[in-house]
Amino acid sequence: MKAVEILEGNVLAIKKYATDLQSFMGIQTLKTEIEKHKESISVLVSDGSMQQIHLKYKADDIVSSVLSSKTFGTVTIEKRSSSLKLRSEKEKQAQIMSLVQKQQKQIAELALHLLLKKNLAEKDDVTVYGCTISPNGNMIFVNFPKKGLIVLNENGKLVKNINCTYNPYGVACISDESVAVTEQKSVEVINIDTEKVDKRFKLSSFPDGVIHFETLLMWSSYKEGIQRVDLEKGEVITVIKDKSLPSSTYLTTDGKHLYHANSATSVVTCYQMNGENIWEFNDVSKLKNPYGITIDNDSNIYIASWGTNSIVVLPPDGKHDRQLLCSNDGINKPRGIYYDKSRNHLLVANEKGTVFLYDVT
Repeated sequence: MKAVEILEGNVLAIKKYATDLQSFMGIQTLKTEIEKHKESISVLVSDGSMQQIHLKYKADDIVSSVLSSKTFGTVTIEKRSSSLKLRSEKEKQAQIMSLVQKQQKQIAELALHLLLKKNLAEKDDVTVYGCTISPNGNMIFVNFPKKGLIVLNENGKLVKNINCTYNPYGVACISDESVAVTEQKSVEVINIDTEKVDKRFKLSSFPDGVIHFETLLMWSSYKEGIQRVDLEKGEVITVIKDKSLPSSTYLTTDGKHLYHANSATSVVTCYQMNGENIWEFNDVSKLKNPYGITIDNDSNIYIASWGTNSIVVLPPDGKHDRQLLCSNDGINKPRGIYYDKSRNHLLVANEKGTVFLYDVT
Protein backbone atom coordinates (compact mmCIF):
# COMPACT_ATOMS: atom_id res chain seq x y z
CA MET A 1 0.00 0.00 0.00
CA LYS A 2 1.27 3.45 -0.85
CA ALA A 3 0.49 4.77 2.65
CA VAL A 4 2.77 2.11 4.20
CA GLU A 5 5.59 3.01 1.83
CA ILE A 6 5.27 6.67 2.84
CA LEU A 7 5.43 5.75 6.55
CA GLU A 8 8.54 3.60 5.98
CA GLY A 9 10.21 6.51 4.24
CA ASN A 10 9.41 8.82 7.13
CA VAL A 11 10.91 6.36 9.68
CA LEU A 12 14.16 6.08 7.71
CA ALA A 13 14.40 9.86 7.46
CA ILE A 14 13.95 10.24 11.22
CA LYS A 15 16.64 7.67 11.98
CA LYS A 16 19.09 9.25 9.56
CA TYR A 17 18.65 12.99 10.00
CA ALA A 18 16.53 13.88 13.07
CA THR A 19 17.76 15.05 16.48
CA ASP A 20 16.51 13.30 19.60
CA LEU A 21 13.73 15.84 20.09
CA GLN A 22 12.75 15.68 16.43
CA SER A 23 12.82 11.89 16.60
CA PHE A 24 10.49 11.88 19.61
CA MET A 25 8.03 14.26 18.00
CA GLY A 26 8.17 12.44 14.69
CA ILE A 27 7.57 9.05 16.31
CA GLN A 28 4.47 10.40 18.08
CA THR A 29 3.08 11.67 14.79
CA LEU A 30 3.83 8.36 13.07
CA LYS A 31 2.05 6.44 15.84
CA THR A 32 -1.09 8.46 15.23
CA GLU A 33 -0.92 7.83 11.47
CA ILE A 34 -0.24 4.11 11.98
CA GLU A 35 -3.28 3.76 14.25
CA LYS A 36 -5.49 5.35 11.57
CA HIS A 37 -4.25 3.00 8.87
CA LYS A 38 -4.46 0.05 11.27
CA GLU A 39 -8.15 0.72 11.80
CA SER A 40 -8.71 0.98 8.02
CA ILE A 41 -6.92 -2.30 7.41
CA SER A 42 -8.92 -4.01 10.18
CA VAL A 43 -12.14 -2.99 8.46
CA LEU A 44 -10.90 -4.36 5.14
CA VAL A 45 -9.93 -7.66 6.76
CA SER A 46 -13.24 -8.03 8.58
CA ASP A 47 -15.43 -7.37 5.53
CA GLY A 48 -13.47 -9.79 3.33
CA SER A 49 -11.93 -7.16 1.07
CA MET A 50 -8.44 -8.54 1.79
CA GLN A 51 -9.27 -12.09 0.74
CA GLN A 52 -7.23 -13.46 -2.13
CA ILE A 53 -9.15 -14.55 -5.20
CA HIS A 54 -7.87 -17.38 -7.40
CA LEU A 55 -9.32 -18.19 -10.82
CA LYS A 56 -9.36 -21.86 -11.84
CA TYR A 57 -9.95 -23.06 -15.35
CA LYS A 58 -10.97 -26.52 -16.51
CA ALA A 59 -11.14 -26.99 -20.26
CA ASP A 60 -14.17 -28.72 -21.72
CA ASP A 61 -13.59 -31.51 -24.24
CA ILE A 62 -15.20 -29.47 -27.00
CA VAL A 63 -12.50 -26.82 -26.65
CA SER A 64 -9.85 -29.23 -27.93
CA SER A 65 -11.49 -29.26 -31.34
CA VAL A 66 -11.41 -25.50 -31.40
CA LEU A 67 -7.76 -25.42 -30.36
CA SER A 68 -6.86 -27.70 -33.25
CA SER A 69 -8.10 -25.09 -35.75
CA LYS A 70 -5.31 -23.12 -37.41
CA THR A 71 -7.41 -20.00 -37.99
CA PHE A 72 -10.64 -18.54 -36.65
CA GLY A 73 -11.08 -16.11 -39.56
CA THR A 74 -9.32 -13.19 -41.19
CA VAL A 75 -8.94 -9.57 -40.17
CA THR A 76 -8.73 -6.87 -42.84
CA ILE A 77 -8.49 -3.09 -42.67
CA GLU A 78 -11.27 -1.23 -44.45
CA LYS A 79 -11.27 2.57 -44.85
CA ARG A 80 -14.56 4.46 -45.04
CA SER A 81 -15.37 8.15 -45.41
CA SER A 82 -16.14 9.84 -42.13
CA SER A 83 -19.80 10.67 -41.49
CA LEU A 84 -18.66 13.78 -39.62
CA LYS A 85 -18.86 16.86 -41.81
CA LEU A 86 -17.20 20.06 -40.70
CA ARG A 87 -18.47 23.37 -42.00
CA SER A 88 -16.82 26.76 -41.78
CA GLU A 89 -18.67 29.72 -40.26
CA LYS A 90 -19.16 31.19 -43.74
CA GLU A 91 -20.76 27.96 -44.96
CA LYS A 92 -23.05 27.88 -41.92
CA GLN A 93 -24.11 31.48 -42.50
CA ALA A 94 -24.73 30.76 -46.18
CA GLN A 95 -26.87 27.76 -45.25
CA ILE A 96 -28.91 29.83 -42.78
CA MET A 97 -29.41 32.57 -45.37
CA SER A 98 -30.49 29.94 -47.89
CA LEU A 99 -33.12 28.61 -45.48
CA VAL A 100 -34.42 32.11 -44.80
CA GLN A 101 -34.66 32.83 -48.52
CA LYS A 102 -36.54 29.57 -49.11
CA GLN A 103 -38.98 30.30 -46.31
CA GLN A 104 -39.72 33.83 -47.48
CA LYS A 105 -42.51 33.87 -50.04
CA GLN A 106 -41.46 35.72 -53.21
CA ILE A 107 -44.13 37.77 -55.01
CA ALA A 108 -43.65 35.70 -58.18
CA GLU A 109 -44.69 32.59 -56.23
CA LEU A 110 -47.91 33.99 -54.78
CA ALA A 111 -51.10 32.23 -55.85
CA LEU A 112 -54.67 33.31 -55.05
CA HIS A 113 -57.63 30.96 -54.70
CA LEU A 114 -61.09 32.53 -54.48
CA LEU A 115 -62.99 31.46 -51.37
CA LEU A 116 -65.88 33.92 -51.40
CA LYS A 117 -67.45 36.60 -53.57
CA LYS A 118 -70.34 38.70 -52.31
CA ASN A 119 -72.19 41.88 -53.22
CA LEU A 120 -72.84 44.04 -50.15
CA ALA A 121 -75.14 46.33 -52.15
CA GLU A 122 -77.84 43.72 -52.85
CA LYS A 123 -80.44 45.54 -50.75
CA ASP A 124 -78.93 48.93 -50.04
CA ASP A 125 -76.56 51.56 -51.40
CA VAL A 126 -73.00 50.87 -50.29
CA THR A 127 -69.70 52.71 -50.65
CA VAL A 128 -66.84 50.79 -49.03
CA TYR A 129 -63.85 52.82 -47.80
CA GLY A 130 -62.05 50.10 -45.86
CA CYS A 131 -62.19 46.58 -44.45
CA THR A 132 -60.62 44.23 -41.91
CA ILE A 133 -60.90 40.69 -40.50
CA SER A 134 -61.33 39.95 -36.80
CA PRO A 135 -59.51 37.09 -35.01
CA ASN A 136 -62.67 34.94 -35.16
CA GLY A 137 -62.86 35.34 -38.95
CA ASN A 138 -65.63 37.94 -39.18
CA MET A 139 -65.23 40.43 -42.03
CA ILE A 140 -65.93 44.08 -41.25
CA PHE A 141 -66.51 46.78 -43.89
CA VAL A 142 -66.75 50.55 -43.66
CA ASN A 143 -69.92 51.87 -45.33
CA PHE A 144 -69.15 55.57 -45.63
CA PRO A 145 -72.49 57.11 -46.78
CA LYS A 146 -74.56 55.08 -44.31
CA LYS A 147 -72.39 56.04 -41.32
CA GLY A 148 -71.91 52.44 -40.36
CA LEU A 149 -70.07 49.13 -40.37
CA ILE A 150 -71.18 45.93 -42.06
CA VAL A 151 -70.19 42.71 -40.26
CA LEU A 152 -70.21 39.35 -42.09
CA ASN A 153 -69.20 35.96 -40.75
CA GLU A 154 -66.51 33.88 -42.48
CA ASN A 155 -69.16 32.32 -44.75
CA GLY A 156 -70.39 35.71 -45.94
CA LYS A 157 -73.61 35.77 -43.89
CA LEU A 158 -74.66 39.11 -42.41
CA VAL A 159 -73.99 39.26 -38.66
CA LYS A 160 -75.05 42.86 -38.04
CA ASN A 161 -74.87 46.49 -39.07
CA ILE A 162 -73.29 48.89 -36.59
CA ASN A 163 -74.05 52.61 -36.57
CA CYS A 164 -71.17 55.06 -36.19
CA THR A 165 -71.25 58.59 -34.81
CA TYR A 166 -70.05 60.11 -38.09
CA ASN A 167 -69.17 58.89 -41.58
CA PRO A 168 -66.35 56.35 -41.08
CA TYR A 169 -63.18 56.34 -43.21
CA GLY A 170 -61.13 53.42 -41.94
CA VAL A 171 -61.45 50.42 -39.63
CA ALA A 172 -59.00 48.23 -37.71
CA CYS A 173 -59.79 45.22 -35.57
CA ILE A 174 -58.44 45.28 -32.01
CA SER A 175 -60.08 42.04 -30.83
CA ASP A 176 -63.16 39.91 -31.49
CA GLU A 177 -65.15 42.38 -29.42
CA SER A 178 -63.79 45.77 -30.49
CA VAL A 179 -62.74 47.78 -33.54
CA ALA A 180 -61.16 51.18 -34.08
CA VAL A 181 -62.91 53.50 -36.54
CA THR A 182 -61.60 56.78 -37.95
CA GLU A 183 -64.30 59.43 -38.25
CA GLN A 184 -64.65 63.21 -38.36
CA LYS A 185 -61.69 64.53 -36.30
CA SER A 186 -61.71 61.51 -34.02
CA VAL A 187 -60.80 57.86 -33.60
CA GLU A 188 -63.40 55.75 -31.82
CA VAL A 189 -63.09 52.32 -30.25
CA ILE A 190 -66.44 50.57 -30.68
CA ASN A 191 -67.63 47.45 -28.87
CA ILE A 192 -69.01 45.11 -31.54
CA ASP A 193 -71.34 43.29 -29.14
CA THR A 194 -72.90 46.33 -27.46
CA GLU A 195 -72.36 48.68 -30.43
CA LYS A 196 -71.31 51.35 -27.93
CA VAL A 197 -68.27 53.64 -28.06
CA ASP A 198 -65.76 52.53 -25.41
CA LYS A 199 -63.13 55.19 -26.13
CA ARG A 200 -62.86 58.32 -28.22
CA PHE A 201 -59.64 60.13 -29.14
CA LYS A 202 -60.27 63.68 -30.34
CA LEU A 203 -58.04 65.01 -33.13
CA SER A 204 -57.33 68.38 -34.71
CA SER A 205 -57.70 67.02 -38.25
CA PHE A 206 -59.48 64.37 -40.32
CA PRO A 207 -58.04 60.82 -40.04
CA ASP A 208 -58.13 58.28 -42.87
CA GLY A 209 -56.80 54.71 -42.91
CA VAL A 210 -56.14 53.16 -39.49
CA ILE A 211 -54.25 50.06 -38.33
CA HIS A 212 -53.82 48.26 -35.01
CA PHE A 213 -50.35 47.08 -33.99
CA GLU A 214 -49.60 45.67 -30.53
CA THR A 215 -51.01 48.33 -28.14
CA LEU A 216 -51.00 51.09 -30.76
CA LEU A 217 -53.47 52.56 -33.21
CA MET A 218 -51.85 54.35 -36.17
CA TRP A 219 -53.49 56.39 -38.93
CA SER A 220 -52.93 59.00 -41.63
CA SER A 221 -54.23 62.47 -40.76
CA TYR A 222 -55.07 65.20 -43.28
CA LYS A 223 -52.36 67.92 -43.33
CA GLU A 224 -50.87 66.50 -40.13
CA GLY A 225 -49.00 63.34 -41.13
CA ILE A 226 -48.92 59.89 -39.59
CA GLN A 227 -50.14 59.73 -36.01
CA ARG A 228 -50.51 57.12 -33.31
CA VAL A 229 -52.06 56.59 -29.90
CA ASP A 230 -51.21 54.06 -27.23
CA LEU A 231 -54.49 52.45 -26.17
CA GLU A 232 -53.20 52.09 -22.61
CA LYS A 233 -51.82 55.63 -22.21
CA GLY A 234 -54.18 57.57 -24.49
CA GLU A 235 -51.66 60.16 -25.73
CA VAL A 236 -51.83 61.07 -29.45
CA ILE A 237 -48.38 61.53 -31.03
CA THR A 238 -47.45 62.63 -34.55
CA VAL A 239 -44.87 60.13 -35.80
CA ILE A 240 -44.21 61.69 -39.22
CA LYS A 241 -45.14 65.32 -39.76
CA ASP A 242 -46.40 66.17 -43.24
CA LYS A 243 -48.43 69.36 -43.62
CA SER A 244 -48.94 68.59 -47.32
CA LEU A 245 -50.57 65.21 -46.70
CA PRO A 246 -53.87 65.02 -48.62
CA SER A 247 -56.99 63.18 -47.56
CA SER A 248 -57.68 59.53 -48.42
CA THR A 249 -54.26 58.10 -47.56
CA TYR A 250 -53.67 54.72 -45.95
CA LEU A 251 -50.89 52.84 -44.20
CA THR A 252 -49.68 49.48 -42.89
CA THR A 253 -46.71 48.20 -40.90
CA ASP A 254 -44.65 45.08 -40.24
CA GLY A 255 -43.36 46.46 -36.95
CA LYS A 256 -40.05 47.59 -38.45
CA HIS A 257 -41.28 49.84 -41.25
CA LEU A 258 -44.31 51.94 -42.15
CA TYR A 259 -45.75 51.65 -45.66
CA HIS A 260 -47.87 54.57 -46.79
CA ALA A 261 -50.15 54.86 -49.84
CA ASN A 262 -50.85 58.39 -51.11
CA SER A 263 -53.88 58.33 -53.42
CA ALA A 264 -53.28 61.90 -54.66
CA THR A 265 -49.65 61.44 -55.77
CA SER A 266 -49.93 57.70 -56.58
CA VAL A 267 -46.80 57.06 -54.51
CA VAL A 268 -46.17 54.26 -52.03
CA THR A 269 -43.49 55.17 -49.49
CA CYS A 270 -41.56 52.99 -47.06
CA TYR A 271 -40.43 54.68 -43.83
CA GLN A 272 -38.42 53.61 -40.84
CA MET A 273 -40.51 53.73 -37.69
CA ASN A 274 -38.71 56.96 -36.79
CA GLY A 275 -39.90 58.60 -40.03
CA GLU A 276 -36.78 58.17 -42.17
CA ASN A 277 -37.67 57.70 -45.86
CA ILE A 278 -36.30 54.37 -47.14
CA TRP A 279 -37.77 54.00 -50.63
CA GLU A 280 -40.64 55.09 -52.88
CA PHE A 281 -42.56 53.29 -55.61
CA ASN A 282 -43.95 55.63 -58.24
CA ASP A 283 -45.18 54.16 -61.53
CA VAL A 284 -48.67 55.32 -62.54
CA SER A 285 -48.78 52.83 -65.40
CA LYS A 286 -48.95 50.08 -62.78
CA LEU A 287 -50.14 51.82 -59.64
CA LYS A 288 -52.54 54.75 -59.73
CA ASN A 289 -54.61 56.31 -56.93
CA PRO A 290 -53.69 53.67 -54.33
CA TYR A 291 -56.10 53.57 -51.41
CA GLY A 292 -56.01 50.43 -49.28
CA ILE A 293 -52.66 48.90 -48.35
CA THR A 294 -51.82 45.79 -46.31
CA ILE A 295 -48.91 43.45 -45.61
CA ASP A 296 -48.36 39.68 -45.27
CA ASN A 297 -46.09 37.60 -43.04
CA ASP A 298 -43.15 38.01 -45.45
CA SER A 299 -43.53 41.82 -45.59
CA ASN A 300 -44.89 41.71 -49.13
CA ILE A 301 -47.12 44.77 -49.62
CA TYR A 302 -50.56 44.47 -51.23
CA ILE A 303 -52.14 47.65 -52.65
CA ALA A 304 -55.62 48.45 -53.94
CA SER A 305 -54.87 50.42 -57.12
CA TRP A 306 -58.15 52.29 -57.61
CA GLY A 307 -57.05 54.03 -60.82
CA THR A 308 -55.95 50.87 -62.65
CA ASN A 309 -58.69 48.52 -61.34
CA SER A 310 -56.10 46.14 -59.99
CA ILE A 311 -54.42 44.68 -56.94
CA VAL A 312 -50.65 45.13 -57.01
CA VAL A 313 -48.05 43.51 -54.76
CA LEU A 314 -44.57 44.85 -53.97
CA PRO A 315 -41.68 43.02 -52.25
CA PRO A 316 -40.21 44.44 -49.01
CA ASP A 317 -37.56 46.44 -50.91
CA GLY A 318 -40.10 47.92 -53.37
CA LYS A 319 -37.79 47.28 -56.32
CA HIS A 320 -40.31 45.51 -58.55
CA ASP A 321 -44.02 44.76 -58.70
CA ARG A 322 -46.60 42.23 -59.79
CA GLN A 323 -50.26 42.60 -60.69
CA LEU A 324 -52.18 39.95 -58.77
CA LEU A 325 -55.74 40.82 -59.81
CA CYS A 326 -57.30 42.99 -62.49
CA SER A 327 -60.66 43.94 -64.01
CA ASN A 328 -60.94 40.47 -65.57
CA ASP A 329 -61.12 39.14 -62.01
CA GLY A 330 -63.96 41.52 -61.14
CA ILE A 331 -61.76 44.22 -59.61
CA ASN A 332 -63.41 47.60 -60.18
CA LYS A 333 -62.24 50.67 -58.25
CA PRO A 334 -60.89 48.67 -55.31
CA ARG A 335 -60.63 50.59 -52.09
CA GLY A 336 -60.52 48.21 -49.14
CA ILE A 337 -57.86 45.53 -48.71
CA TYR A 338 -56.70 43.48 -45.72
CA TYR A 339 -54.33 40.52 -45.25
CA ASP A 340 -55.25 38.10 -42.46
CA LYS A 341 -51.84 36.83 -41.30
CA SER A 342 -53.22 34.03 -39.13
CA ARG A 343 -55.15 32.43 -42.00
CA ASN A 344 -53.23 33.74 -45.03
CA HIS A 345 -56.44 35.20 -46.43
CA LEU A 346 -56.66 38.34 -48.55
CA LEU A 347 -59.86 40.42 -48.36
CA VAL A 348 -60.54 42.87 -51.21
CA ALA A 349 -63.47 45.29 -51.45
CA ASN A 350 -64.56 47.28 -54.49
CA GLU A 351 -65.84 50.76 -53.72
CA LYS A 352 -69.40 49.88 -54.76
CA GLY A 353 -69.71 46.82 -52.56
CA THR A 354 -68.44 43.71 -54.35
CA VAL A 355 -66.06 41.92 -52.00
CA PHE A 356 -63.69 38.97 -52.51
CA LEU A 357 -61.96 36.65 -50.05
CA TYR A 358 -58.89 34.75 -51.29
CA ASP A 359 -56.67 32.07 -49.87
CA VAL A 360 -53.02 32.97 -50.51
CA THR A 361 -50.45 30.23 -51.11
